[in-house]
Amino acid sequence: MIFSLVDFPKERPVHLLWSGLLIAFIWQEYQTIKNQEPKIKGASWFVYILLGISAVGIFFVGKRAQSESACNQALHARSQQQYIAALKYLNQANNWTYELDPASTPLSWYIGEAHFLLNQHQQALEAFETAKQLHPYHLHTINNLGATYFMLNNLEQAQNYFKQVLEWAPHFPDANMNMGAISYNQGNIPEAVQYIGACVPINYQDPRFVQFLDAIIKSYANQLKENPNFQVIHPILSRLNRSKEWQGSIHQNAQKHKRSLKEQIHLDVLYVAKDENYIQESQSDSLLQILNNL
Repeated sequence: MIFSLVDFPKERPVHLLWSGLLIAFIWQEYQTIKNQEPKIKGASWFVYILLGISAVGIFFVGKRAQSESACNQALHARSQQQYIAALKYLNQANNWTYELDPASTPLSWYIGEAHFLLNQHQQALEAFETAKQLHPYHLHTINNLGATYFMLNNLEQAQNYFKQVLEWAPHFPDANMNMGAISYNQGNIPEAVQYIGACVPINYQDPRFVQFLDAIIKSYANQLKENPNFQVIHPILSRLNRSKEWQGSIHQNAQKHKRSLKEQIHLDVLYVAKDENYIQESQSDSLLQILNNL
């Protein structure tokens, strides 16, 4: 009971507090009814201990109630993108009795996010490091540490954190997009295709995902156009460059049929080329073999 009272949010203390009060009341009434005078004195110590524990519990519950109220105000400000106001409430809520919200997200993560979105990257880094100490396996914390190091031009550290996220959650959208962006900027387009292909977005209309997918597929299609073996399918590759809808459909089909994005691009392009008589069946088979060996 004592540990549970101070172990929030792993244990909600309210029901334990009431249980302690109820036990104390029942015990006192029992002793009164029995009128066991020699034992009342000893029993009273037990009652006082329970009441003391309850008093400590009331103190923690009060502190946490204040912090939870401030946290709710902070989350409301966050939903309105009012990050300065969110920081004000978060700093009020964040204390030794309330370091994690009811969903086990460190309040320091919210603080780091607000600083990050205000372009205060050093303060964001410090807050995310604190959040990591409180919850070492919080995916968003580890991913945001990578994003912050990326903004601070420490690519090696950024990649280490993104890869750590992907070890735990291979399809985590943000980490895959971030790794895809790094590979793209380094000119490693096949690796960028691999990362954006492994990304499973919450929403295929997410502007960031659409932007990354478009840029990476365009670069990959342009690389294929540089290969003389694929001159015959240049018109199809050019069409792929222009159609974000087709790019999204390719990504969804790759996820549906458990193929790599690269394989799905090859199959779609060759299917359209064959369907529109740019190539014959025999050419399609030989081109697919060349593509898959790239």
